Amino acid sequence: MKKSFDLNDGDLESKKLLEASHILPWQEWATRLRDLLEIDGHLIACGSNDSIILPLELKVDLKRHLGRRISILRTDTDYRMLLLDCQSPEGR
Repeated sequence: MKKSFDLNDGDLESKKLLEASHILPWQEWATRLRDLLEIDGHLIACGSNDSIILPLELKVDLKRHLGRRISILRTDTDYRMLLLDCQSPEGR
């Protein structure tokens, strides 16, 4: 059964999904990756200031880079990821 929600009830996950944006082909998103959420079949990547919706198949790769600065480029056919720092999250 599909989950229904009322934003007036303060459903935080639903608000996160509605606030997240899609990146267009040849658009880049660069940020420190703070969190990954799976909500209603969507992967939400939360950055320092905003969040984006990504394909679920990116979850495994992105999970390894939580806390790091990354750049995600959407191309015509897929998504490319680039690490912007070489520091491990434990070193902070």
